[in-house]
Amino acid sequence: MGDLIRKKDWTKTPLGLPEKWSQNLQAAVSLVLNNPLPMYIAWGKECTQIYNDAFLPILGKQKQLDSLAFESSDTLSEVSQITKHKFDLVMNGEFASSSSFTFSLDKGESIENCYFDFAYSPIFLHDGEIGGTLVTIFETTAKQIADQELKESEKRFKTLADNIPNLAWMADAEGSVYWYNQQWYDYTGTSFEDMQGWGWKSVYKEKELEAVLKEWNTSLKTGEPFEMVYPIKGADGVYNQFLTRALPVKNDLGEITTWFGTNTNINPQKIAEKALDESKVELEFVIEAAKLGTFDYDPISNKFSSNNRLKAWFGLSAEQDIDLYDGTKVIKEEDRSKVITAIETALQYSSGGIYDISYDIMNPITKKEITLHAKGKVLFNNDKKAFRFNGTVEDITAQTISRKKLEQSENNLRLIILQAPMAIAILRGTDYVVEIANKRALDLWTKTEEEVHNISVFDAIPELALQGIKEILDKVRITKEHFSTTELPLKIMRYGVLETVYMNFSYDPLLDETGNSDKIIVLGFDVTAQVNARKEIEKSEHDIRSIVESAPFPIAVYIGLEMRIAFANQSMIGAYGKGNNVIGKLYSEVLPELENQNIFEQVSEVYATGTPFHAKNQRVEIVKDGILKTFYFNYSFTPLIDLLGKVYGVMNTAAEVTELNEAKKRIEESEKRFRDSVHQAPVAIVIFRGQDNIVEMANAPYLELVDKKESEFLLKPLFSSLPEVEESIAPIIRGIYKTKKAFYGYEFPVTLKRTDKNELSYFNFVYQPLIESDTVVGIIAVATDVTANVIAKKELENNEQRLNIVIDASELGVWELDLASNETKVSQRSLEILGIPEEKSPSRDKLSSKMHKDDLFIRKVAFEEALKSGILYYEIRTIIDDVTHWIEAKGKVFFDVDKKPIRILGTLRDVTNEKHIQNELLEREQKFRLLADSMPQFVWTANKEGKLTYFNQAVFDFSGYTKEEIAEKGWLSIVHDDEKEENIRKWTKAISTEKDFIIEHRFRKKDGTYRWQLSRAIPQRDKDGTITMWVGTSTDIQDQKMFTNELEKQVAERTKELFTKNEDLEKMNTELQSFAYISSHDLQEPLRKIQTFATQLQQSEVSNLSDKGLDKFKRMRSAADRMQTLIQDLLAYSRTSVQERSFTKTKISDIIDEVKEDLEEDFDGESSSITIINDCEIDIIPIQFRQVLFNLISNSLKFKKANQNSEIIIDSRLALPSETASHNLDQDKKYCYIKFTDNGIGFEKEYSEKIFEVFQRLHGKEKFEGTGIGLAIVKRIIDNHNGKITATGEQNNGATFHIYIPYL
Repeated sequence: MGDLIRKKDWTKTPLGLPEKWSQNLQAAVSLVLNNPLPMYIAWGKECTQIYNDAFLPILGKQKQLDSLAFESSDTLSEVSQITKHKFDLVMNGEFASSSSFTFSLDKGESIENCYFDFAYSPIFLHDGEIGGTLVTIFETTAKQIADQELKESEKRFKTLADNIPNLAWMADAEGSVYWYNQQWYDYTGTSFEDMQGWGWKSVYKEKELEAVLKEWNTSLKTGEPFEMVYPIKGADGVYNQFLTRALPVKNDLGEITTWFGTNTNINPQKIAEKALDESKVELEFVIEAAKLGTFDYDPISNKFSSNNRLKAWFGLSAEQDIDLYDGTKVIKEEDRSKVITAIETALQYSSGGIYDISYDIMNPITKKEITLHAKGKVLFNNDKKAFRFNGTVEDITAQTISRKKLEQSENNLRLIILQAPMAIAILRGTDYVVEIANKRALDLWTKTEEEVHNISVFDAIPELALQGIKEILDKVRITKEHFSTTELPLKIMRYGVLETVYMNFSYDPLLDETGNSDKIIVLGFDVTAQVNARKEIEKSEHDIRSIVESAPFPIAVYIGLEMRIAFANQSMIGAYGKGNNVIGKLYSEVLPELENQNIFEQVSEVYATGTPFHAKNQRVEIVKDGILKTFYFNYSFTPLIDLLGKVYGVMNTAAEVTELNEAKKRIEESEKRFRDSVHQAPVAIVIFRGQDNIVEMANAPYLELVDKKESEFLLKPLFSSLPEVEESIAPIIRGIYKTKKAFYGYEFPVTLKRTDKNELSYFNFVYQPLIESDTVVGIIAVATDVTANVIAKKELENNEQRLNIVIDASELGVWELDLASNETKVSQRSLEILGIPEEKSPSRDKLSSKMHKDDLFIRKVAFEEALKSGILYYEIRTIIDDVTHWIEAKGKVFFDVDKKPIRILGTLRDVTNEKHIQNELLEREQKFRLLADSMPQFVWTANKEGKLTYFNQAVFDFSGYTKEEIAEKGWLSIVHDDEKEENIRKWTKAISTEKDFIIEHRFRKKDGTYRWQLSRAIPQRDKDGTITMWVGTSTDIQDQKMFTNELEKQVAERTKELFTKNEDLEKMNTELQSFAYISSHDLQEPLRKIQTFATQLQQSEVSNLSDKGLDKFKRMRSAADRMQTLIQDLLAYSRTSVQERSFTKTKISDIIDEVKEDLEEDFDGESSSITIINDCEIDIIPIQFRQVLFNLISNSLKFKKANQNSEIIIDSRLALPSETASHNLDQDKKYCYIKFTDNGIGFEKEYSEKIFEVFQRLHGKEKFEGTGIGLAIVKRIIDNHNGKITATGEQNNGATFHIYIPYL
């Protein structure tokens, strides 16, 4: 810069030649040029500018060469208005300063914003006048950045503290709390002043405080973490249970400096656990009261569980596991497929998950048949996959038998509306008037009961009219069928705003006695994602220590070798801290404390060598106010050179950076506190930055939560470590970068891969943006695992659902009595049973108003006994509309810890029908016995298992036994010994096969003689064909038996005669076969000659024949061919009954392949096909059965429709018992059922039997070839196999042949 000044033409400036500059100006210029700090002189009123090299970067490249000798207002126009004012103050003899100027400097690789402080000092002339201004510039960029980092660090810490879901606080090493997060103040309703020190004790219960203080003081002494569960009072005065944890924060020496504590509200979890326990108790009671079996099936893992009652019904011990499909083997065969189909249907999403079926099982242990009624509900996930299936099973054997005997049935709708956990409404009529709407429905509509009751739903909520709801209701009302919707979007006016909600609806018609639907019940579930209220994060304001304005910057000049202070500005004098009287004193005299700090040596070295010395962030200890204090400075010692080039002094410039160092320390402390808080926080915390979401920090709870180690997680992209969460979390992060707003998740489902398997967990979390310069640079995430709470809630919901299923399945009314308040909660069904369905909140007197007065005492005694035993049970009558009803009441008493009864949970059931059935059964039983006792035959009954339960009086009169004796000795004691074994065998067979029992056996009279009896027993069946009992009679056939014996002798003689004639007949058949062969040979021989001569004529003489002769020749040839076919068919027909019967196991498909080879020419050029659906291996005579299929297939090819290919379908399977019975086949054998179908011309129904007769043709021989014997042969062969064949057909619509062949 010296060369630049020397080359400058100063004559064109107000300063003139440099040689004529005043000594003060020259000294000032020397000071500026030799100073490492950016400095410039603004001289005179024109403020002519002279600056040093350090000032050049601030000017910028464009101004560096042009700004010398210019006015400063021209070179620094950005701050000219501020500097002009400062120059005016200096020219009036004052010192001035400006701080935090921002300039953009070229740092080589980039342009950066830098911060500067300006100090303005007067330059005095010899006469005391002020010649100009010395401007010294200090760069404060580092301090500004440090302050900003400190501010950001404090902000991050407060963001973390105020956004964790816990209450948080910090205490000093002695345990005095000095800070709380905002959550603490929001919850407790206190202020910072209230909570200072040990003020927190005011929110604790007095009786809990002693134990808390004891544990807290123990932790303070030992340094061990503090952990306790105790209640904390909220702003509303209500105490909630909190889990409190506090961890010590230690410095590098291991000393505790701070305690960081959190309080986690576990009250919802405690409430959920308590509710779950109560729900389980209530569920178990209702299940026990209803005597129900329960089941729970997981379709994903295929795990099936049940209570012991259900296992006992299925013949299993309490310890045995049930396999779902193995369990179906106990179900009776006729119901098994129905049950499996119902289960498979319920597991399909389209079915709505409803499972409701009745079926019979046979207990494998007791051999007792049980009728069960099962009801259940399948739950589906978001992918419409079934994940849970539970329900109840009720033993309805007694009810079913009684009702089937009386042919009575009823279908009652049981609703529990007011307590239902979903929105429910009943709409009446074609205008859909709201008859009932529970609280959930009213909340959904934001209506009161008065605003909707007895009003059309479309008048009360007009916005529903154009959203398709009326069309759905109309469809349900007209079709009388269930209808449901999933996630149906509806716009509903709520609190003056039209909101969109998403609903799962279920619509069901309520049918009256005539089957008409006048009412519809609507069930709705609000599935709109609940968005937690977002609390705006309060922006904290930190006190920032500003740089002291107007403080002068230290400058001093030391002259000579002894370093005498020749000049020192007020700032330097202040830095010395020795008062104003320092000018003229030695530097070492003013600051003797620098002796051992190497500073004097630095000054001496500069004076001796002429080489400047610069120090940054140097620690200097100076005595101020009599105290040795530590300061930090950036300082320079610059040599002052005279005109001869000799060093005559040293200029000392300094900038105190003590505050900067302290700020850096505070940043380090704040960062340490922040990191310690993160690492020691009891909740999972992670910090990640940048577009790649690089993980900067993650505490131990977070690493444990994601099952990662620091080495595999830190400093890596978030989604490279956790790819399984990218789909659900990445959109949230992108949204935060876009909106700069926090995201709150409540019970948010996240699938994490932990221990090498995917686990679905639920979290409450907040994703808080980290903002710097109004830009999101990263995210801090705080998460709490609430999986246990969610599972508990779901289990509670499942229990409630199961409880509803139980109640609905058992048609129970439910009630609860609070013994302390004497308040009774009663379900709608209970009110219906008690005859007061319209009552809303009935008193106990009202509840008993319909009870029979004579039975009130029974009820009173039952309640008194229940308070002692814990079990309530009674049956009483009610009078409702002059009609007597019977009700059954059951209950369970719950006791407190002092065994004092506090409440009763009970059920009511209308048992009127059962009572009536019992009475009618008694009446019918009496009538039956009266009729039976008046009959001369023996009359007896047995249950469906075959045990005899009743004998009429004739049995006792004949045998001489009493009822007790026959019960003791058994009815077989009167049967003759010779017939006992056969009697037992036939009776056992009848029971097992369910066929009539019939036997002739002898009974012993009371005089010891025997008489023959014909005993018959016929099973009595219900409407479903199920045997309910056996009714038998025994008729005296002694006289007929004697006659029969004589007749048998005559039959034996006749049989012998028939045997002789049969032998004669067989000889005749043998001779007949020989005759048939000889006849066929003699008939075929002249035919062959006719055919041979005809062939010769056709080859040589046909051209000589006239048209008429040719026609007669063709007719003769055709007649000869038909005659040959007829002879062959007759031979085949005659042989079918006499061929050797050698049966072989043969597959039908093998025979079909052989037939297709024989008929290859018929198939050639055709697109006809044979399709085999199922193959079957049966015992047949292969050559004969091949003839069967050959005839059937050739017929199909022959009788196909014009211009249409023949399509033949052959199916085979095991014949059902019902099919063999309908065709009068042997029920003790199994049959293979073969179904042969084609698409040919078919036949009329009246020919279904005639087509199997010999020579039976349905069409003229001119149209279709054949002799009419083919199907007769087929039938003869099937008869040879002891089978059966039938045919069905329809004109022009094909024919079907049904073949039954027995398995040998």
